[in-house]
Amino acid sequence: IDSSCNGYVTFDYTITVKAALTVTVKYANLGQSYENQDPYVQVEATSTNGSYVMQTPHYYNNYNPVWNTVFNFGCQNWINSLQIQIWDKDNYSADDPLSDLHQIALSPGNHTSLRYSSRSNGYLIYDYILDMDEECNLAS
Repeated sequence: IDSSCNGYVTFDYTITVKAALTVTVKYANLGQSYENQDPYVQVEATSTNGSYVMQTPHYYNNYNPVWNTVFNFGCQNWINSLQIQIWDKDNYSADDPLSDLHQIALSPGNHTSLRYSSRSNGYLIYDYILDMDEECNLAS
């Protein structure tokens, strides 16, 4: 037993959930912290088969973009995490983050989220559905 754990045994583990994952990026208010913003949203989901990254279209010079973009990540063994972040599209240099990186612990069901960003004093609205229906579990 490791004495640094005060006599307790610790375990490092990852939870996976077999389910269909759908994310809908709705809209954002980016505040006025930056000039000439060309925002898009990047969503990353990780399964036991690897990471999947999808992104919305970018909008030129828009502080209140409306995307309503649906990403169907499919039925997989999802690792209990989803990452979402707003970026500024740049043509001649690396893209810049416009929001904090939001890491979401996935849970079954329908969820709507409003995420504030200290980086831009704005927010992002999105939904995700983690559907553990029989069809997904029979497909394995």
